[in-house]
Amino acid sequence: METSKGNRRENQLKPEDKWIRLQEVGLSQLLAIPIAIVAGETFRFNFIIVVAISVALCWSGLICFMLGRDKRRALREKEDTDCPK
Repeated sequence: METSKGNRRENQLKPEDKWIRLQEVGLSQLLAIPIAIVAGETFRFNFIIVVAISVALCWSGLICFMLGRDKRRALREKEDTDCPK
């Protein structure tokens, strides 16, 4: 494998793609909540532990999704102001 600087520059994401991936991470965490509940019930975890895991997944998913959405909106607004029509 090559680890030269040129190769790393080619593999870098565009700024919007980075925030899209962050939104995908947030959505994945939100969609993992039912799976966590089923897994918790299958392994007979305490109800409070299952609820705590679900709430943590919900908050982290929402934060990631909203942060990605806001950063993408800011990039879009920046592009609109940079390019005169």
